[in-house]
Amino acid sequence: MQRGVVIQVFLLLSQLQRQVRELITSARLTMDGRSLRQALADSLDEFGRRSQIVFDLDNRVPDGLLDDEEELQILQIVREALANIVRHSHARSARIELRQADGALCVQVED
Repeated sequence: MQRGVVIQVFLLLSQLQRQVRELITSARLTMDGRSLRQALADSLDEFGRRSQIVFDLDNRVPDGLLDDEEELQILQIVREALANIVRHSHARSARIELRQADGALCVQVED
């Protein structure tokens, strides 16, 4: 029985450590001179390396459409969605689509 408790504690601590790393990364998230397109691609690569999930990005938003603050907000939203997929989904693949519709920007995430 003791060994089972130790394993549960270890798994919980590993999960908490991963969540703290994600929070720290989100808190200091910047575009670092990258376009939204490149920042999203980099994020998908990062989350793909952390999991066995294959991510697909369909970005139909033209470069320069959004200002810097809007791009950072979109990046944060997508990264939160990616983190939730990795953390809670048992999916093997996920698709992220960005597009304009009726004057608004739509972000769709499917797993």
